[in-house]
Amino acid sequence: ADFFKLKIFSVEYRLAPEYPFPIGLQDCVFAYKWLLKKFKPENIIIFGGSAGGNLTLTSCLAIKQENLPLPSGLITLSGLFNKQGVYNSYKRNRHSDPMIGGNNSDEHYLGTLSNSLGNNPLVYPVKAHKDQLCGFPPTYLWVARCECLCDDTVVMERRLVEAGVQVRTSYDEYPYSVHGLPMFLTPSEPDGCLIWGPIKDWINTL
Repeated sequence: ADFFKLKIFSVEYRLAPEYPFPIGLQDCVFAYKWLLKKFKPENIIIFGGSAGGNLTLTSCLAIKQENLPLPSGLITLSGLFNKQGVYNSYKRNRHSDPMIGGNNSDEHYLGTLSNSLGNNPLVYPVKAHKDQLCGFPPTYLWVARCECLCDDTVVMERRLVEAGVQVRTSYDEYPYSVHGLPMFLTPSEPDGCLIWGPIKDWINTL
């Protein structure tokens, strides 16, 4: 909060398997509606990492479906945007990204019904049609190239650009990386400054 000079509201959404999809998404949309009572939408940015990156985009889809005013921007870090293991980066980077390699994060996020939800854009935003993504606010996507989920961001970026969304994507180069690296770094650390600094600059352009 001090680094960005912004108020930060963290959503403690309920988690699977005790609370399977769509409960976590509903919690996020509920939180956004609460924020709209306190702040103008142009002063709100939705920001999330990993499964939270997924929820950043799926929340915006749900908000758009409800014809609510959209936030001024979206930021995702190492987002999970499609079913795990679909893209080549999952195999390519399984040794450089031990946190994700071999884990079924779909079940962790969705619960036991994950196999029946693969084409739902409120589960996997890469499944959204162009008209569903059209009108999205400016979006910042971050991922490390050595992550298993790198190609999720590559494909999600393409889908957003095809829908006319203003997108900035940062593909950081590390030989090895913990999944969601920025969430483990502070802006005062050298690597943290290299990641968080451009995000801050981008926020200031909104």
